[in-house]
Amino acid sequence: MKLPFLRNMLQSVPRSQRVALQFVLLLLAAGFASGCGTVFKADAQVSVSPSSVTWYKVAVGQASGPKSATLTNTGGGALVIRSVGVGGANPGDFSISKSTCGSVLASSASCTVTVLFKPTAAGNRTASLNFDDSSGSSPQQIALSGLGTDSGSSTSGSTASLSPASISWAKVSVGNAGGPKVATFTNTGTSTINISSIALAGTNASDFSIYKNACGTTLAASSSCAVTIL
Repeated sequence: MKLPFLRNMLQSVPRSQRVALQFVLLLLAAGFASGCGTVFKADAQVSVSPSSVTWYKVAVGQASGPKSATLTNTGGGALVIRSVGVGGANPGDFSISKSTCGSVLASSASCTVTVLFKPTAAGNRTASLNFDDSSGSSPQQIALSGLGTDSGSSTSGSTASLSPASISWAKVSVGNAGGPKVATFTNTGTSTINISSIALAGTNASDFSIYKNACGTTLAASSSCAVTIL
């Protein structure tokens, strides 16, 4: 459909220049039409939780209790997951026992990877859980660490884990108490653990307090107890 102002504009242009002007107007119209039909996809954005996973005193050659890490698609578009694997200094000491992460993760969806620690040598062992995906921040990494102990130095097969590896509060007014948060101590070994004490330490230990302690003086094999902190 020709608009009157375009017809008048063309008539006011010398005949020798009308063809060039008509060509320019056609290009502009084509560009506008194609632009209106373009769909811009939202970039995939992700987050991982926790930022690190730690195991404490696991005998060499023995598998620890499983721990989980979560990948969440926080963006507006689907996330393509190319691979999930273990890398770093000691990747052979850690293994993925279960993964719910497929090849595509929908917007606002999450998937979980379960990791085991089975040290091949004594001492501090480290690695990373790597998510290779289509986000701009790929790869996402979760630090893995564990302490391997010689079979002779462990006490009757007693090993334990603490979860989560860290706890934080955001924006708590001075003098007010933050909401309670729970730390879980698990006996991942095959014999009872003796618990000597549970206490707070560090630079600002007085800013935190143990609100409730469900851990006694002993913890049976494969059992857990919780400590609530304010």
